Amino acid sequence: MSTLFEAGKETVRHERAMSSLSDRTGTPLAEVRSLFAQELAELELGARVRSYLTVLTTSKVRTMLRQKSAMGPRARHSQHPQLPAARAEKSSSA
Repeated sequence: MSTLFEAGKETVRHERAMSSLSDRTGTPLAEVRSLFAQELAELELGARVRSYLTVLTTSKVRTMLRQKSAMGPRARHSQHPQLPAARAEKSSSA
């Protein structure tokens, strides 16, 4: 069980990570927050150790943003059409 102080520290780490991703990739903070929240929720489901959730989530979101930017400017306005297929592949291979 985490204390309120620990939860607050975790929130600060998440906010810093999201802000950094937004700044470094030029992606709007709202979009980064949305992706971060989705990935964090997915990782939290099976997490036994929470210490690295921020690092892992940041890495996954950074990868998604890189892939998105590699697809070109039209991809900036889409809502990651490749992600459901990628997740389906992951779950079927598990």
